[in-house]
Amino acid sequence: MFLKILMLSLMMIFMNSLFLMSSHPLIMGFILMLQTLLFAVLSGIIMSSYWYSYILILVFLGGLLILFVYVSSMASNEKLNFSPLALMIALISFCFILFSINFNILNMFKGSDSLVEKSFIWLFSEPSGMLASFLIIYLFIILIAIVKITKWWGGALRPL
Repeated sequence: MFLKILMLSLMMIFMNSLFLMSSHPLIMGFILMLQTLLFAVLSGIIMSSYWYSYILILVFLGGLLILFVYVSSMASNEKLNFSPLALMIALISFCFILFSINFNILNMFKGSDSLVEKSFIWLFSEPSGMLASFLIIYLFIILIAIVKITKWWGGALRPL
C-alpha cells in the first residue's frame, strides 16, 4: 500500500512539473484532469472509500468542461507547439519515476481487487443504492434539461 501511495505521489509531482512547463491552455486542462484523477485514486486508497473521489471527479470534470468550452471558443486557432526540451525533460522524469520504484506496475493493482470490489458493492448496496440511483437519474434529467435549454443552432459561443 505504501508503494502505491509513493508511486501516485511521484506521478503527481511529475504532473505538476509538466503543468509548469506547459503554455497551451488545452494542455493545462488535460494535465489538470490527469492530476484530478491521480488525486482521486490517491484519496480513495488512503480513505478506503471512493465516494469522496467519485464526487471530486464529477465536480472537477464539470468545471473542466466549462473551462474547455471557454478556452476552445477564445483560443480556437492557437497552434499547439511542443518544445523538444520540455518533451525530453518529461520523458526523462517519467522514466525516472518508473525505474526509481523497483516493482512491476502490473502487480501494483494485483492485490487490490478485493478493495475495489468491496467499494463498488458498498456503493450499490441497500442503504446507499437508492442514493446512487437517485443521483444517476438526477444527473441525467439535468443533462437533458441543459441540452433543451441551450440553443445549439446558434453556433459558437463567440460572435463571428
